[in-house]
Amino acid sequence: MLTSGEILKNKREEKGLSLFDVEKGTKIRQKFLLALENGSLDSIPGKTYVSGFVKNYSEYLGLPVESVLAVLRREYDDQKKKILIPKGLSRPLLAQSIFSKKVTIPLTFFLALLLLGIYLYTQYRSFESAPSLILEYPPDKITLQKETVDFKGQTEKETRVFINSQEINVDENGRFMQNISLIKGENLITIISVNKHGKETKIERIVNRK
Repeated sequence: MLTSGEILKNKREEKGLSLFDVEKGTKIRQKFLLALENGSLDSIPGKTYVSGFVKNYSEYLGLPVESVLAVLRREYDDQKKKILIPKGLSRPLLAQSIFSKKVTIPLTFFLALLLLGIYLYTQYRSFESAPSLILEYPPDKITLQKETVDFKGQTEKETRVFINSQEINVDENGRFMQNISLIKGENLITIISVNKHGKETKIERIVNRK
C-alpha cells in the first residue's frame, strides 16, 4: 500500500511539478516537502505540523484531503506498534538469575499482555477506521470530448469498490481501473470503498463531456 508521501510525490510528478513549484504554491519549505515524500516524518517538528503540511499539499495537488490524511494516520498507528524491548531487558543478566522464575514468569506475563494489547488495538483500529480511497484519475470537473473515461485509483486490500453503485474489480494490492461511459453534459460519478466491517469512504467526481 502506498504511503501518504508516495501518493503526494506520484501526483506531483504526474502534474509535472517541481518541489520549487510546490513550495511557491503552498508556502511549505522544500526540506519539509521532501521529508513528507520520503516518509521522514520525525524530521518535521510535531504531528500537528505534519498533518497541516499534508492537508495543504493534498489540496494544492487536487487530491482528496481526508483520504490522504487517513493514510497518514495509519502510518502513525504503525509506528506506535513498533514497540522496542528496553535495552536493559535485551542485555544478558547474571547467569544465575536470567532463567530464574522470579524473572522469567513476570517477563513472560508482561510480553503476553503486551502482545494481546497490540492485537486488540489493531482490531479496534481496523473496525473503527474507514478505508483509504485515492482516485488518481480523472481530476474533478474535467472536460472531455470522448464517450468514456478510465477511473483509476487505490484503496486497501480486501476492500470492495463501487462506481455509481456497480461493484468493480480490485486487485490484490488494492488498485482498480474501470472504464465509465459518459453522457453529454455533466456526469456526477460516485466512487465508494467499503471494508469488511462496513465502514466506507466516498469520493465524487464531476466529468463534463462536450
